[in-house]
This record gives sequence, structure tokens and C-alpha cells, in this order.
Amino acid sequence: MPLDSRPTAEGALQLVTARANDVVEHARLIGGWTLRMQQLSAGPFRSDLTELKLDYMQLIRERTTQALWKEGEIGNGAVIFCVPLRAAGQGYLNGHVIAFPEVVLLDGNNLPAVLTPRDLDVVTLAIDRRWLLESLERLGERDTVDALVGSDRHHCIGVDRAGSPLIRDLLIDLFESCDHAQRALRFLQARQALQEELLLALSQTLVSPARRPLDVATPQKRRADRARELLLAHVDEPPSIADLCKHLGVSRRSLQVCFQDAVGMAPAQFLRAARLNAVRRELRALSETGSRPSIGDVAARWGFWHWSRFAAHYRMLFGELPSDTCRRDAIRD
Repeated sequence: MPLDSRPTAEGALQLVTARANDVVEHARLIGGWTLRMQQLSAGPFRSDLTELKLDYMQLIRERTTQALWKEGEIGNGAVIFCVPLRAAGQGYLNGHVIAFPEVVLLDGNNLPAVLTPRDLDVVTLAIDRRWLLESLERLGERDTVDALVGSDRHHCIGVDRAGSPLIRDLLIDLFESCDHAQRALRFLQARQALQEELLLALSQTLVSPARRPLDVATPQKRRADRARELLLAHVDEPPSIADLCKHLGVSRRSLQVCFQDAVGMAPAQFLRAARLNAVRRELRALSETGSRPSIGDVAARWGFWHWSRFAAHYRMLFGELPSDTCRRDAIRD
């Protein structure tokens, strides 16, 4: 994060609001995290982000319009809680379906990749692990502490909806009143009261008996990951679906089932989106340096040999032509 270890009477509060029109821009806005994102659903991307940093907590509210593939890490001994406030559909984590309003607990040192639903409004809380465990001990929540620091299978936990309304309602109220609360939260006593209230709401969520381990990837997810790795490892000659089936030792139908179960998409659709995102990242990086990239050459390196078909797929996914991407980044630079 890093989170403050010695809170002061004033000045520890940090409040940031921002908007983005691209997943790479969005990832850069989140302070203290190393994130990699890809857009998987079709249409222009928009995001609103609000980041509130307290003494022992970092709260990040993300409102995004498209399905995203997100991976990365934060480290610093943080425990991560993902609390959805609204979701149009379901997400996927390690091949497990995450249905609204399930809360997910993660280890900040070992964040698995997640596929988010479209039109998602989610608050992520990154909490200092030592402070959290000490606070839960003082509340007498020994079972909860064991769940957080126990065996490896507890590093990624899904908590069913039974205990989630309290923390969701509290977070909605907090972010809706952020502007008014900003002055009050400059004071240590106010921040302590807020962190205590958030802690109590989270502890109620965690004591729900409906917990399930999510840290072990499903066999379908492991095969889908292997197919994606093979694609990205052979940029100059991207493998076809038939090549992937041969490498993985599965039939085309089995590969289709793996992707549908693990990420809710057909393999051709998912892998094409991954290549289009790679083209977009490369075009943006080249444009930001002031150079004029050859869009055709970049696209061809990622296996797109048919120009008009590539441009149509690019526009369908991102809501703009590749030339628009280059022009916008060149103007901004």
C-alpha cells in the first residue's frame, strides 16, 4: 500500500477520484498495486474509481462497464476483501463461478486472476494483516483468525450472501458521503471509529458458515490457462485451435467445455480478445513514445493477417478503430 504503522492525529487520510477510458489507464490509477488487465466484452470501456486510504485500510471502489481479466499483486502483508455492490452477471476466479453478492477474501501476496462481469460496482478493501488479526483477536473471533492464517486452502475464500448486506450497506453509505466525510476523517478519532465499524461488519461476514475454498484452480481452468500460455509464448506464430488441442491432448469439444466452464467464453473468442488486447497495448506504448507504429505490422505479429477483419474485431471489442487509439495517444502525449 503501504499502510501507516503509526497513525497521527491528522493528515493520514487520502482520497482520490479518477476516471478512465481504457483498461490500461484504469490499472495505472490504483495506487500501490501491480495490475494487468484485459478487456473481454465488446464496447467502449468506462470506469470511475474512488480510492480512500486510512491508517490500516485502503478502500478502492471501481465501477467498470466491461468484463475484465485482472491479475497482479499488492504484497505488503495485506488481506484483501472484494465486496460487490452491483454486478450484471457472474464472475470467475480460478474457474469457480462467483455470483453476486458473494464476498471474496484473498491473500494480498497471492492474488489469482479473476474475470469480472460487465457493469460491475465493487469495493476492494486491502487491510494490514497484522492489525486485522490483532483486532479480530481482541473481538474474540478466534475461528475467524484461524481462517485467515490457517492452511493454504484458506488463502482464497468465498463467503456466501448470508453475512454480506451489512458490509455492503456500510460501504455504499461511506462512498456516497465521501466528500462530506473527508474533513471529519482527517481526525484520528473519526478514522478509528470508521475502521472499527468496517472491522465489525467484515467479522460478521466472515463468521458466516457458508465459506468455500477457492484457491485451487479447477481442471478446466488449468487447461484454459495452458492454452493461453501457449498463445502468448508463440507471438510470431500464434497456434490455431487445432494446434492447442494437439498440445493439450484434448478434443476441440473438450477445449470448448474447459473455456466455457472456466471463463464463460468460447476459446476462440477468449484467445482473440487476448491477442487484440496485446495489439492495443503495443500500439498505445509505441504512440506514447511519439513514434508512428505500423498498425498492420503490429497486428500481423499477433496473428491477424486479414486487415479488414482485424479492424472490425478491434472496433467491436474496444469501440474504436486502431487508428483512433494511436491518434488519441499521440495527441495526449
